[in-house]
Amino acid sequence: MREAYDRIMALVADEKWRDAHRACLEILRFDPDNIKIIRLKTRIEKNVQRLNRKAIRDDLDRLDPLWKEKRYEELLIHLKELEPYINDYPQLKKVILKAQEGYQKQVTTQQEAYYQTEKANIRKLMETKNFQDALRTSEKLRTIGLHDNEMKKLIVEIRKTWIQDEIDKSHVLLDSEKYEDILLFYQGLLRIDNKSETLKKRIESTKKVYEKYKLELKRETLYKNFEKMRTFFQLKKYDKALEVAYENLAIDPYSKNILKFISKAKGKEEKAIFKDLVRQIKNSHRQMKEERKKNKNGFLNL
Repeated sequence: MREAYDRIMALVADEKWRDAHRACLEILRFDPDNIKIIRLKTRIEKNVQRLNRKAIRDDLDRLDPLWKEKRYEELLIHLKELEPYINDYPQLKKVILKAQEGYQKQVTTQQEAYYQTEKANIRKLMETKNFQDALRTSEKLRTIGLHDNEMKKLIVEIRKTWIQDEIDKSHVLLDSEKYEDILLFYQGLLRIDNKSETLKKRIESTKKVYEKYKLELKRETLYKNFEKMRTFFQLKKYDKALEVAYENLAIDPYSKNILKFISKAKGKEEKAIFKDLVRQIKNSHRQMKEERKKNKNGFLNL
């Protein structure tokens, strides 16, 4: 035991504290009540604690330039290395908290400056009608988390302004009767904002106008065709009249007037065909009589 004690004291003299402490623990594992070794172990621990405190204070003193220059990010990196010794130097916790607070304020200040700069940039992009970049920058800015409500409103404003600008540029199309193209145009704008109330109202309004337009076109076509039907009928061109009547029937399949006209025209056509057939037969018979008179020997009597 004397030999082990002397070896530990030699380690202490050489300031090999970890080896000395480990040697104490090894002895106490077999002889836990060894007062001499217990006291030596306590003495080593106190000395190590004292040395650690001094080392920490020295390290903290070397960090003074970083504090003065407010280089909080670098400070936290160095303080992270000292964190395992926080039990030996409880004040270290306060120092770390102070550095974290300084870093957070610094980041917040930098973010705020960045936010204000980017917001001004967004306004410039809107003024130059570069709405896509303005929207992309706004979405990126939202990730910072500052002024979230303000950014939401700005994004809504960008989308609304962008849609209105597209509408203003397309007034020639929108003032025309190309309703299918107009509806496709509005559908394309929904990519900017698929919840736009302006677009929804315009789409519904255009659909209603388009339905009325198609109805008017049908009426106009029906009227023109009806005039053709009457003209052909009066000229006794019943096949032409029926052709136009069937075109009208395709537009308005439930029209009683058209069905009635078709029935009437068919009757007239059938009578005309029959009269024409009778006329042809009579003409043929008359021609045969004339031929017989001219050439009696050329015909046989039954």
